[in-house]
Amino acid sequence: KINAVAAAALLVFLSKSLRTLTQVLIAMLLPRDDDGRCVRSVIVLGAAVSAFYGAALAMRSVDAVSLSTVTTVTVVCGVLVYQTVMDTTWAEHRAEFLRSKDRSGGADGDSEGGGKGERRRRRR
Repeated sequence: KINAVAAAALLVFLSKSLRTLTQVLIAMLLPRDDDGRCVRSVIVLGAAVSAFYGAALAMRSVDAVSLSTVTTVTVVCGVLVYQTVMDTTWAEHRAEFLRSKDRSGGADGDSEGGGKGERRRRRR
């Protein structure tokens, strides 16, 4: 019974984490207000999936399918995908963050009249 409870708790935690990660990636790669960027992202994602499929076929054709080879290729490809996502989305994400920070009067809470302490004092 303890193993089932632990497994269920782990499953719930992992599913919530995966859902959050998926939502963040969707927001970064498929923005609602920019159709051109969405099309570009879909094309890039399709090319990445095709490249991974091609790598798998190449590994299979040269009989290089083993646990260590698959692990190495997976890690290297994962790092490449991560770096590509960061390179293509970080500048836009940072610019949007700075725009929202400017609109809110500063996200650090130290801005004149708009900080958290000022809001607390107004509520009292």
